[in-house]
Amino acid sequence: MYDRFETFRARLDALAKSLDGKLPQPLLSYLYPQSANGELKAAEERLQATEICQPVMAALGLALAQFLKELGIEPVACTGHSLGEFVAAGVGGILTPEEALRFAAERGRLMAALKLPGSGAMAAVRARPEEGRAVPQAGRGPSPTATTRSRRYLRHDERGRGGDGALQERASARAGCASRTPSTRS
Repeated sequence: MYDRFETFRARLDALAKSLDGKLPQPLLSYLYPQSANGELKAAEERLQATEICQPVMAALGLALAQFLKELGIEPVACTGHSLGEFVAAGVGGILTPEEALRFAAERGRLMAALKLPGSGAMAAVRARPEEGRAVPQAGRGPSPTATTRSRRYLRHDERGRGGDGALQERASARAGCASRTPSTRS
């Protein structure tokens, strides 16, 4: 999108500029590293860092929302969870997009500074309210939900589900960044 749509590029450039001096490098250098000098692998590793991935994801969400508005797609409501709450606040007018991005960057910095033992895990599952371990969304029948636990307990939960296909997706979770791994069940 950055190379193809001028309005998206202009918005992302403006958002990135609002973080000048707040990150170790310019925000766009994490998204669009120089492939000619071998920065791709290093940039991929830097994007795993909470203090980098949080503002990068927020900037992309905010730029995409503005791009969609320019196409005539206006949101009726804006909601988000966790980092998405900052993006929703920026899109919904509670904060300016630049303020929302600065909050996301500070949140990422603070989360990265936490000294937590090891890393956790997260899984999306289909569960009924009576199944108890997950907190399903309101409504009847199985509903998608997420559960976060330590890796050891999450592996136990997966085995305990009896191969019923309930596990939808697994994610490795650090403080504030999750990477997705499709579940492979035997």
